[in-house]
Amino acid sequence: MRQYFHIILTVLLISFFSGCLKTVTATTAEKHIALRNAINTNNFALLADAIELPFVISEQEWITAGDGYGYVLGGKSTLVANTPKDLNDALKILERVEIEGEAPLDQQFVMADFKDELTGISHHWESLDLVVFFRGQGDVEHILVLGLDKKSEKLRAIYVN
Repeated sequence: MRQYFHIILTVLLISFFSGCLKTVTATTAEKHIALRNAINTNNFALLADAIELPFVISEQEWITAGDGYGYVLGGKSTLVANTPKDLNDALKILERVEIEGEAPLDQQFVMADFKDELTGISHHWESLDLVVFFRGQGDVEHILVLGLDKKSEKLRAIYVN
């Protein structure tokens, strides 16, 4: 037993110290803020690291309402990126996007909240957690919605209006 004393002591010390070490991981809120910062600074390398392919990005315009009063959602363009090259092209849509505020809106959103915005593309969003950022308001309220994979927390979709 005495000959194994140093091995037993080493194992006990390693066990003790490994229990004292804390793994540093970003909280969900910190990840959302990091995505916001990457979008606002056009840091597409950082953003690409947070994305899981296939990735969907949709941009929707606002148009004058048919009666001439107010605005309604207009044409929508949707790109699906299946390769890193496709992803680089898709992310160029975000070059002119700027998110206001430091954090996403403090509310739990579901698909029903965006039935008009996600019409025709809802199948891309059904299995994702939704995180909504406010982009500002002029004649209309502009938003950016992130769709995050529920398991990996990777970014799978973006909607911008």
